[in-house]
Amino acid sequence: MELYLSQIVGRNVTDQDGQSLGVLQDLVIRAGQTPPTTHGYVVKGKKGGLYWASAGTVDLKTDGLIIQNPAKSLRFYHPQENYILLAEDVLDKQVIDIQGRKVIRVNDIKLEWANGNFKVVAADVGFPGFLRRLGGRRLERLFVRLGLAGGERLIPWHFVEPLGSPTSPVKLNVAWHKLRKLHPADIAEIVDDLDHHEQIALFSHLDTDTVAEALAQIDDPEVVKTVLERLDPERAAAILERMSPDDAADLLGDLPKKQAEAYLGSMQEEERNDVRELLTYDERTAGGLMTTEYVELDENMTADQVIQLLRKIAPDAETVYYLYVVDSENHLVGVLSLRDLIVAPPDTRVKEIMTGPVISVRLEASQEEVVDVMARYDFLAIPVVDADNHLEGIITVDDVMDVALEKGGWKRQVRGRRW
Repeated sequence: MELYLSQIVGRNVTDQDGQSLGVLQDLVIRAGQTPPTTHGYVVKGKKGGLYWASAGTVDLKTDGLIIQNPAKSLRFYHPQENYILLAEDVLDKQVIDIQGRKVIRVNDIKLEWANGNFKVVAADVGFPGFLRRLGGRRLERLFVRLGLAGGERLIPWHFVEPLGSPTSPVKLNVAWHKLRKLHPADIAEIVDDLDHHEQIALFSHLDTDTVAEALAQIDDPEVVKTVLERLDPERAAAILERMSPDDAADLLGDLPKKQAEAYLGSMQEEERNDVRELLTYDERTAGGLMTTEYVELDENMTADQVIQLLRKIAPDAETVYYLYVVDSENHLVGVLSLRDLIVAPPDTRVKEIMTGPVISVRLEASQEEVVDVMARYDFLAIPVVDADNHLEGIITVDDVMDVALEKGGWKRQVRGRRW
């Protein structure tokens, strides 16, 4: 039998002896439980107190519910970790639709009653669910007949991720694994639809790498500023360290200098120095676009040595499409493709298989010049050099795309930086 939470909350609850226990206040499930069946019931007593009744066989009657628990077995209800109260924590609240990758408001919850227990089926996010709550089935049927109710919109429960709040601290350490599987860009879009408390609740349950990637995708600097301010300072610094240096510089460049310096001071020395260097460049130049994460090779290395190096460092490099070759004085002398590297004999020197001279841009080159060069040569990345042809960094195609979108008015806000 299928029914909705709104149809049973408020019903009378009695025990098997017919003694009244009160009215049903809420259904409780465990976060991450599969299938999501009722773990217990919150009953509002005649004098207003809230009581806990553990799950058991329930008889569903027209005038209420009959539960196995005798009246004397009820105890006062206390919130528990990893418990979700369907009415209090989900109904009329925003949740994350994992499948649709968006934030939605829940109007009702569809249940299935079978074998004496309730199973959570779906979140009802459609207008009919709102009407059902407002005026019961009769109002819903009236709007349906008038063609004003719209279609039923149900989100299967396994695609629903509830959010905690300061007033209802639901700890969902078990269930948040579903959210971690989303692309960082999707998480960033979801964050835009949440209030500050919900944003913190979301980020507090994600791993550092995922938070770093998601924050780099958020266009509104105020959102990023708020999130960092409310996170533990050590975790905020760890997040910045996991970002690519150019993304971290963009983010810190939007903050007040005193606040940015505080975060920089908590970062590891190597990452801090990389970000500080990038912050010195004008945001409208190649230096302001580049990252210092790239693969740099000595011209005298062998192909086998390069392959061993890539196995060690490639996961931390922003791009390994091109491998840049320098001489003993760090002058850019060539570029090596992965294809040429793979087919070369193991003992072949890099300088024998590299391609040169290399097309590059100077640190002071304008954004427009960078876009033009990368578009002309169809590059995925381009090296940035100083006046003496020393390799300083690279610019990747995603950063160039951001510039092109900003110039075309597609980006919602231009991320600024540089002190």
